[in-house]
Amino acid sequence: MMLFGLPFAAVGVFMLWSLVTTLADYNSAKEWVRKRATILSTELERRHGGEGGSRVSVVAEYRYHFGGKRFKSDRIGISSFQEQSAAVKRHRRLKRLLNKPGKATCFVNPDDPTQVVLDRSLPLTVVLFHVPFVLCFGGAGLGMIGAGAFLLLRRWRRRARLAASPGEPWRIRKDWTAGVVRCGGWSGAAGLGLFALFWNALSVPIFALVVTNDNQQPGWVVLLVGLFPLIGLGLLGGALWQAFRVLRFGRSTFRLAGVPGVIGGELAGVVLAPAGVVTKGGYRITLACGEQVTEKRGSEYTLTTNELWKDSRVVDRTLHDPSGKRGVPVRFVIPTDSKPTDPEAPEPISWKLTVTADTRGPDYHAEFDVPVYRTESSRDGVVADSAPLTEYEREEGLEEALAQEGVRVSLGASALQLTCPPCRHPLTALLCLGMGVVLGGVGVGLFLYLDEWVKWIVAPAFAFFGVLLGYVGLDLLLSCTDLTITGDRWRLRSGWYGLRGAGREFTSDQVRGITTKQAMSSTSGSGPTKKWNNVVVRISSGDKLTLVRSLESRHAEGLLMEELKRRAGSG
Repeated sequence: MMLFGLPFAAVGVFMLWSLVTTLADYNSAKEWVRKRATILSTELERRHGGEGGSRVSVVAEYRYHFGGKRFKSDRIGISSFQEQSAAVKRHRRLKRLLNKPGKATCFVNPDDPTQVVLDRSLPLTVVLFHVPFVLCFGGAGLGMIGAGAFLLLRRWRRRARLAASPGEPWRIRKDWTAGVVRCGGWSGAAGLGLFALFWNALSVPIFALVVTNDNQQPGWVVLLVGLFPLIGLGLLGGALWQAFRVLRFGRSTFRLAGVPGVIGGELAGVVLAPAGVVTKGGYRITLACGEQVTEKRGSEYTLTTNELWKDSRVVDRTLHDPSGKRGVPVRFVIPTDSKPTDPEAPEPISWKLTVTADTRGPDYHAEFDVPVYRTESSRDGVVADSAPLTEYEREEGLEEALAQEGVRVSLGASALQLTCPPCRHPLTALLCLGMGVVLGGVGVGLFLYLDEWVKWIVAPAFAFFGVLLGYVGLDLLLSCTDLTITGDRWRLRSGWYGLRGAGREFTSDQVRGITTKQAMSSTSGSGPTKKWNNVVVRISSGDKLTLVRSLESRHAEGLLMEELKRRAGSG
């Protein structure tokens, strides 16, 4: 990581040096003396690369007098970066002054007459050109170097602690050894804020360059480039929202009843949450085990976290803590076949305890890395079930579990009414729609802008993925389902809102199986891969009908499957 970050850091440092020296020259040039000059030659020159990567730049040679001596120079401006349209205009102006003695003007440094420029202004495009390289390349490079050094130092410290405490691997961390784990706090807001900074540092200057360009750009180009700063504003808003949540709730603490959590045993303790948290339906506590794996997709490698085990509890009563905070009791049974924590493995395994609560304003959310290992207390044959483990828990029924997924259900002795309304995943849908619009716009723009044959390959590819993502976004926004089971009769209506037909009807004895099918998945950073499943029924005609769409909770999915199979007579 450190070696990979070096060239990025070098580019960032070089561009920072270039920007600083350019600004210093611009500031000092304000005091330079104005003198008459004669343009001796000027022409437009094509350059490949260069500091600005411009296709065309203007070069000129001129003569001037200072202190009774005659000098020559070819320096035109403060910066060698030249925007193409500005270079063309400058060349026309210089060409009109060619070989006209004293008609041009230059600015001379009185302390060193060899330092001279024809134009001492500093266009905004020069500064905007440097910003993405300084912030994005420099920030990414220095960040990778710093992160690599931090990880290397942490690995050395952990190995030293393991050597000092053989047989007790949880002592690699001081907080695990003490049995007091703090939530990340600002890490989530800082990570999203840093990503928003990089995104805006790249997109805003590019948008400003397009808008301020003297060559009038097509409207679709301006709109397309303008989408990226809008996305950046959304990212910045998300970071501020997370920061507000941290400011409101502070940092929560998890006190373990015993260190570590035991495979084939229990993980227990108390989460100290802010006293000001007023919940609408109690605290939802989740313990999950995830394994980081590197997957090869074509020529690229992707880091994902596969979820190996997960259990959730709902606590509606809290304990009193002398500090004034709310004590949320935690207790989980960990199956014998679970994998232990191993952060140093080639495919690291981690256990995370998450506590959430619906509140007014930003919802409460705290996440803890917890130690779970095999010890002398581990027992064989231990399995976990959904039964409450403490008097503070309440068993979560089907209605409540599906309500967390945005699904409404009404249960009766001989009837069931289940409704999946549209727009259950608005953020994911809007993200897909936005990406679809961007890719589709790029495809249309490339088709209109390019004249070469390659446009018939590149433009349709962008347009295809744009249409595909747009369809997924619309499907997430508009898809809805109504399932009614009355006795042995099943009636299903599904489709896009306002476009559903009469639906399908069948009886319980026509049901040949009820299964799940993965609808979509997403990976965010080092977090676990989220998977959404559809519940599908197969009937005697061979048709497969989707009963419920996009369930993320395996607990809710299991309760629903059990209820549907019971009503179909197969559970």
